Amino acid sequence: MILNCFLLVLLLYQDTKSAVISKDNKIAADIKAVYENVLKKEETRAIMFMFGHYLPSFYFRDSEWINLLLPTIFPRSEDKKHLFIASFEGFLENTVYDELFFHPYFQSSQGYERGMQITKSDDPGRKYRLELQEGIAAHMALVFVAFHERIDFKDKLFCKFWFNSDGTMMRAKFIETIGRHFISSSNPRVDQLLKEDPEISTRLKELWGWVFDSRTEKEVFDEFGLWINIKKQLFESGWLAEKVKQTLYNTGGTLSWANGLFDCIIELSQKVPKITLDIARLYLLEGVVKKENTRMMFGFPNSEWFHALTILYNIPSTRRGTYELINDLISEGGSLFWELKKIIGEE
Repeated sequence: MILNCFLLVLLLYQDTKSAVISKDNKIAADIKAVYENVLKKEETRAIMFMFGHYLPSFYFRDSEWINLLLPTIFPRSEDKKHLFIASFEGFLENTVYDELFFHPYFQSSQGYERGMQITKSDDPGRKYRLELQEGIAAHMALVFVAFHERIDFKDKLFCKFWFNSDGTMMRAKFIETIGRHFISSSNPRVDQLLKEDPEISTRLKELWGWVFDSRTEKEVFDEFGLWINIKKQLFESGWLAEKVKQTLYNTGGTLSWANGLFDCIIELSQKVPKITLDIARLYLLEGVVKKENTRMMFGFPNSEWFHALTILYNIPSTRRGTYELINDLISEGGSLFWELKKIIGEE
């Protein structure tokens, strides 16, 4: 194993040198021979992981050659399933490339689809750096947004992914990945992509609505917390508020990540007070008080929520509803909410 590992690492190092690349930019024959020899004999998870992980480096140098080796890098036979898991895990740890994601091999039953069916029982005792279903969800999420012109809601592989009967974790990771990488990200490259491609905003809106229609699990809706962002102007205030309200209704008032809601709740209370009052009741009363989930209220009462409720109380159309909500919060939530008495003029 140590020798094989050394050979593979040496091969990868040599592959980066122009000296081993032929004039047509293909990988030199002697380098290919070493690669194929190691691959043919390899039976360890660690090295197969490396074959999968470094696949893009070789594929983009010599795709015709690598195409012939894909069934060996990702073995099909049941007795080598543990090696498939290892190499596919390594492959999934890379960023996703559209050329590989849409490659016929990975679109077939031997690629992503097979990976979706893998469970921990297929290789008991294995310690994963990245579980296959989690990695597949991340790849699917990035492609579904960044390459939206090539994949839609009726795509065969996407449907198998989303409607997988055991895919709750995959669906949740899919939503979380999109929120983390595209909506709540502070990555300048992502921000530039969003500016250059306004269709991404359209895709995100369509997806949020589509998930409601697909009647998915609470765990999936919980991850929409990372989608709540008003600063990037991906969503109009009224539209966003309505989606937040619907999301909280489906989760019973909880979110896996609520910082985005905190950041925009004051602006929402100013622009769409009636919907924001509903959001406040769902989150504060249903999610925090009734579920005894006070960790969702760090910094209260000197928080955005206190200021938002003050705004709502001072708007005639939401004054009574805000008074009733504050009364319920104090009655059922106890000392955490006593400071709200100041809003309604009680001490």
